Amino acid sequence: MAQKKLIEQRPLIRKYWSTAGELVDLFKFGEVWISNTWAGYQSSLLAAEGIKVVEFIPKENAEGWMDSFMTVKGTTNEKCAYKFLNMMTGEAGQCGVANVNGYSVTNPVAAKNCMSEEQFTALHQDDPDYLDSLLTLGEPRPPASGLHQYLERRESPVISAPDRTIGPGPAARRA
Repeated sequence: MAQKKLIEQRPLIRKYWSTAGELVDLFKFGEVWISNTWAGYQSSLLAAEGIKVVEFIPKENAEGWMDSFMTVKGTTNEKCAYKFLNMMTGEAGQCGVANVNGYSVTNPVAAKNCMSEEQFTALHQDDPDYLDSLLTLGEPRPPASGLHQYLERRESPVISAPDRTIGPGPAARRA
């Protein structure tokens, strides 16, 4: 069924792009006029080229994407792994993600410290209903609560341990 739909839509599709630069070039050289994007990143690159673009969410809604970092059990450099995780969830990492990629972030305290009010609002940092509206693949959603409640539990305050600071651990979730 999926193959049939893809074949049916082939005349409408110029290219399945895989890098930000590919999409920017497709717009720049007039090969495409509409495409999905990575939430502002390609738009900022096009704006830097002097090309005006408009971002919008179609009536079918926007797709959501989540990246994550993990530490492999038994890693030989656990201290370094925790430093990396703390940097990424702290202000430096969160501000980097927001300001370089134009993505929403998971740490609202860091977001407030590095975003203008306009950027904070544009990235939906203050709009949990927007998070709940995103279409995602394979995301486990607790049936009794929305995605923003899941994220609030997952991204709750930091806990401390010797040479480590990450959160929340099982004890923090039970509290």
